[in-house]
Amino acid sequence: MIHPFQIYNKSSAIFISFWLIIILMQIAVLNLVFQVDIYLSLIDSLIYNIIYAIISYSLWYFISAYGTEKKITSLIFTNLFVSIIIAAFWLFVSNFLLDVFIYNQDNLSYQEMNNKSLLIRGIVGILHYGMIISAYYVYIIYQNLTTKKIREQELNKLLTESELKTLKYQINPHFIFNTLNSISSLTLISPEKAREMTIRLSDFMRSTFAKKDDKFIMLKDELSSIKNYLEIEKIRFEDKFEYKENVSPLCMNKRIPNFIIQPIIENAIKHGVYESLDKVEIQLSCNQKESFTEIMIKNNYEERSKNGEGVGITNVNERLKLIYGNDRLLKIKDENNIFSVTIYIPNEFEND
Repeated sequence: MIHPFQIYNKSSAIFISFWLIIILMQIAVLNLVFQVDIYLSLIDSLIYNIIYAIISYSLWYFISAYGTEKKITSLIFTNLFVSIIIAAFWLFVSNFLLDVFIYNQDNLSYQEMNNKSLLIRGIVGILHYGMIISAYYVYIIYQNLTTKKIREQELNKLLTESELKTLKYQINPHFIFNTLNSISSLTLISPEKAREMTIRLSDFMRSTFAKKDDKFIMLKDELSSIKNYLEIEKIRFEDKFEYKENVSPLCMNKRIPNFIIQPIIENAIKHGVYESLDKVEIQLSCNQKESFTEIMIKNNYEERSKNGEGVGITNVNERLKLIYGNDRLLKIKDENNIFSVTIYIPNEFEND
């Protein structure tokens, strides 16, 4: 692992500030409480704390090598043992330097005070170790959790995209099979209509495949595809259905998931128009609300018709859940021989 001070300047600033505060506090205690000369207090504090600051910086590499995956008891005892060794080493080096630079016949009282304080200084050194090592452990745990979270998000994103593609690829075969069945039916009773329908299907599929990998599409473009699809169905059903739009101009440039409306229109054709003897009216409306865009598709049907959700609507519902992380964005209502599906597109995702 890279030392955090090499990554974050803020960490280095906090580290330096911590030791500056410790140095100033030790100078104040030595000078005011133990009446040690200010010069001796300064040298004492600098030697003891600069050495421990260097040791504490190096402790990162010990933590990185030893790891954090050990049992808690092993971590505690190992670090307790290391802290005692480091405290002893710290006191030895510090006193060696004091002996070299400031010990003489003029400061015997300071030397005596320092010797008597070695036990306390050793305990303080162990406490310093505990604080520093704990900070490093917290940092490592935080980094591990952050990395794990990022990996989980990336994995979930890949899985979501895979599921979305799977669901979206279910749409095209569903539509193609329905249309081919229609063409097959027309070849015997009206070859010219079958030919026209084949040509329109070819044009429709060409434009569809050109944008099949787009995750989002403008509502106006989706509506254009729907009209092309309905033109194909008009060849088969002629005047058996009528399509009406009531779309607010504010909705036209709204970004919505690709192929999110067409399966519902197909459902209306299959369960409404196909099984009805009377004329069916398919209505599509769109209104911009404060926090979402509301798209409603509804159609009437005969009592004897087996109107239902179908594979297409289930597909749409699953895709909405995956894209927006919300399972309440599709509402189905069936009463008084009117079947309606309402889609709610959150405005907060507009720029995603």
